[in-house]
Amino acid sequence: MRTSVSDGLTRINRMAPDRLSDMLLNLLRPRTNRHQNEKFKAYYSRCRGPVKGQIEFFQGIGYEVVEYRGYFGHTYYAKRAPVLDWAHRLKTKWLLKKPIARLTSYATVLLRRPV
Repeated sequence: MRTSVSDGLTRINRMAPDRLSDMLLNLLRPRTNRHQNEKFKAYYSRCRGPVKGQIEFFQGIGYEVVEYRGYFGHTYYAKRAPVLDWAHRLKTKWLLKKPIARLTSYATVLLRRPV
């Protein structure tokens, strides 16, 4: 199974102690207003897609999935990590040609609860 750079960073954020991930975040994306831009606890379940398991989850809790759109790419590395940014952009271009739902950077979901 192949993994992407963002998947690797997601895993690091999941496993790293909060102090370490906070330090890395501050290095890659300094925050001038920590109150407004504080690091939040990361929860990664249900944030990819659209994949069959995600759709079944929403249907299982009583929703109809009207639209489920996955997106590739982000600009997190642009200013602080040019090599990572270059690699991420290359991966994003490839994924736009050959989409893999499990490798989306994020997704939006439009749900409808039946009457």
